Amino acid sequence: MRAALAVLLASVSAPALGSEVPCDAQALTTAIEAADDAFVVMDADGFGTQVDRMKQALRCLEDALKPKLCADIHRIEAMAAFVEGDLDQVRAPFEAARQAFPGLTLGSELAPQGHPLHTYFEEAATPDSKETASLPAPATGWIAVDGFRATAAPLGRPFVFQRFDDGGAVADTAYLLTPRDVPRYPTPRTDRPKRKLKLPLIGSGLVLGLGSAVAYGASFPARQRYDAAVTAGDESRIRANHRATNGLVIGSVGGATTGLALLVAGVL
Repeated sequence: MRAALAVLLASVSAPALGSEVPCDAQALTTAIEAADDAFVVMDADGFGTQVDRMKQALRCLEDALKPKLCADIHRIEAMAAFVEGDLDQVRAPFEAARQAFPGLTLGSELAPQGHPLHTYFEEAATPDSKETASLPAPATGWIAVDGFRATAAPLGRPFVFQRFDDGGAVADTAYLLTPRDVPRYPTPRTDRPKRKLKLPLIGSGLVLGLGSAVAYGASFPARQRYDAAVTAGDESRIRANHRATNGLVIGSVGGATTGLALLVAGVL
C-alpha cells in the first residue's frame, strides 16, 4: 500500500514527462519531492527522470534560492550518485547540503539507521575542508552561494551559484563543482583613471629649466674671462670671475633640479 501510494504521489505531483519544466522554485521543489517518492519505492527510472527535471529547472531558474532548497538540491545530487553507484561522489554533495542548511535531516523513509546512504550522510557532518576561493565582484548586483550573499565559494565540494542584477533579478544560476566553473560575468573596470596635468607646476618647471639653461650658457663666457684673468695674473679679476662662474654653474644645476622635480610633480 505504501509503495503504491508513493508511486501515485509521484505521478500526481510531477508534471507529465516530456513537458517543459517551469523556471521557478516551485518546479524545483516539485521535482525534488517526486524524486524522493521514486527513491522510496526504488523506482530508479522515475528517480532519474525527476533528477533531470530538477536540473532543467535549475538551469533556467528565475527565483532566488533559499538555503534549505539549495541543501535539498545537494541532497538529491548525493542520492543520484548513490543510485548510479558513483560512491566516491556521494559525500561531497552531502557535505554541501549540511553546510548550506545545518538543520537538514535524512528521513528514515529515505535511509533508515544502518542504511549505507545514512552512513554517508552522517559522515558528511564534518567537512573535509573549509577552504574557499574568492569570486570576482560583479560590475553590478551581487553573488549568492547556496542561498547566501557571498564573495567566495567553497573548495572541495559543490555549491549552487546565483548572480543577481542591481534590481534583484536572477541573472545566472548554476550547480558547480568548483569555483573555476563559475560562468563569466561583467566585473568592474580596472582601468587606471587618467591623470590630470598640474599646469602651474609644469609651467614653473619649464621656466626654471629655461632659466637654468640660460645660466649654464652664461657660465662659459665667465669661465673664459676667468682663464684670461689667470693668464694676466690679475687677482681681483680672478676672484670676481671665479665667483661668477661658480654662481652661474651652481645656480643652473639647482634650477634644473628644481625644475625637473616640478615637471614630474605636475605630470604624476
